[in-house]
Amino acid sequence: MEIPHEERPLKITYGDDTEFTQEELRVFTDAYDRYGLQLPWKVGDVALLCNWRWSHGRPIVDLLPGEYRELGVVLGKGFERVG
Repeated sequence: MEIPHEERPLKITYGDDTEFTQEELRVFTDAYDRYGLQLPWKVGDVALLCNWRWSHGRPIVDLLPGEYRELGVVLGKGFERVG
């Protein structure tokens, strides 16, 4: 936590530019470690993934009485598209 946010190796913010806490980063990286898919990259490889299948094609979630589901969205830094 001593390193300035812009110099951290893993820096993630919410849509309002609020920085993730260390605990939120742990939860985020644990989810990627647990459910991510490793691609065995070689020089020149290209990967195309269908956002609908990978982001929205998950199995249905059935909640039990009294349970609730909280969803969040993470967006990258905006940039001006040229060309």
